[in-house]
This record gives sequence, C-alpha cells and structure tokens, in this order.
Amino acid sequence: RKLGFKPDSFSLTPFGATLSFDCGLSDSDAFKVALAGPLSNLIICPLIVALWWFFPTMYPLTLLLCQTNFSLALFNLLPIFPFDGGRIILSLCKNKLSAYKKLKLLGIIIAVIFISFGVYLIVIKSSFIFIIAGLAILWSTVFSSKNERYCLIFDNTGVIKDFSKPFFKQDIFVHENARLGSLLKEIRCKNCQFTVNIVDNSLRIVKTIKGEDVNMLFFKNRNLTIKETILY
Repeated sequence: RKLGFKPDSFSLTPFGATLSFDCGLSDSDAFKVALAGPLSNLIICPLIVALWWFFPTMYPLTLLLCQTNFSLALFNLLPIFPFDGGRIILSLCKNKLSAYKKLKLLGIIIAVIFISFGVYLIVIKSSFIFIIAGLAILWSTVFSSKNERYCLIFDNTGVIKDFSKPFFKQDIFVHENARLGSLLKEIRCKNCQFTVNIVDNSLRIVKTIKGEDVNMLFFKNRNLTIKETILY
C-alpha cells in the first residue's frame, strides 16, 4: 500500500493465507514488497522479547512466539516461488521466464528433501513439522497462482490494465537485425498500449505487432535478432 498498490485477492490454502497483488509491479517494487514479509517477522522478534521483560510470567509464550516468527522469516526466504525468497531472486533476474522455471524446479527438490527428512524424524522423534513444511513447499510450487507468474514475468508488456487512469498508445520502431532483448528493455510503461514496427535498412515497415502479440515476445529467446525471432 505504501508503494501505491493494493491486494486484489485473498486466498486460503491448506497451509496458510495468500495476498495477491495487482499486476504492474516493477522489479524494484517487487523486491521491496517481497522483502517486507520476512523483515516484518524479524522486526516482531525483539518486540516479543521485550514483553518478557515487562511480564516475566509470559516467558514460555514469548519464547514460542519469537521462535515462530524467526522460523517463519527463514522459511519464507527459501529460494522458492511464490515464497518471498523466490520473489526477491526473480526481481533481481533479467530473464524472468528462465529464473521462474529454475525456482519451480528448486522448490520441488527442496520439498522432497524436507519430506524425506520429515519421514526420518517421525521414526526417531515422532515429529511431523518437516513433512508439513515439505508439503507446504510442494503445494506452493505446484499450485502457485498463474496470475502471479504473469505479474512478475510480464510486468512490462504494455497491456492496459487500469482504465480508471490515463493510458497511452506508443509506437516503437526497431530494426529487423536488432536483438529482441534490446526491444524488450524499451517496453516499460505500465499503462500503455504498444505497437511494435519492424523496419529494414530502408526504414520500410516490414511487420507490425500489437495487442496480445506483444506479450508473446517475452517467451522468445532474447539473444536472437528480431528477424530470427519474429519474421521467420
């Protein structure tokens, strides 16, 4: 809310609650929002410890609350999407789609490790905490919101999402031999409708892309030229 965004949906899962934010978060804003979650848990820890000084009889409860908040902060910082740790990493990566796929795979691997260790703990300690944590990771990784995925990967597509605010139409011209990555860097306006015009050496327009077709450019190999990616 401080950055001007508001949650657009609230959902409950078997492992907790999730607030989803409207699309359009820039990388820097996505980083700040993701960091705010675990940071708030870490800030709460000393505040809870302070209660023990004023109410010594509450020590068992304050100790439990402090450990819980600290554990939640570390758990949420795991490099898994849509955990905050995964969001932080994704906000720092240039190739969003590649990073997203790697974070999903890493999430499944970590989930298997947690569940396997949890099975071992059941045998020696009758503790289910790691199995529950592993299932939470697996659930989040496999069933993460499609909208959240697009929100982060396509944060600069130029699709108009808020008609209550002024919006713009923008023409972009790019040479057919330019790299796709150089074009995608220019698509930054959050409330714009882009038309991409591809030109040849004589500056003649050989192809025009607009609307939802602009979104599909983000799936392409950014190291290829416009001619290799779009024209053929």
